[in-house]
Amino acid sequence: MYAYVTYFVVSLVMALLLVPVMRKVSFRLGAVDTGTGRRVHDGVIPRLGGVGIYLAVAVPTAFLLWRFPGGGGLRHELAFI
Repeated sequence: MYAYVTYFVVSLVMALLLVPVMRKVSFRLGAVDTGTGRRVHDGVIPRLGGVGIYLAVAVPTAFLLWRFPGGGGLRHELAFI
């Protein structure tokens, strides 16, 4: 259970840190969507926020798979429930 709580907290913190960073990167690179045509939003919307969310999930997942190959350690965590 501890591994899952830790995974959630690390992912949450990483998302909270990475999404604003990706927003700034998005404006620098010009990866933005303007509210023209069929778009519903007004103004300029950054398009790279999903990259920050993806990294916030992928990095802890890769760490867990590296740390507990085959999920053996996570099964061990469930034995204490």
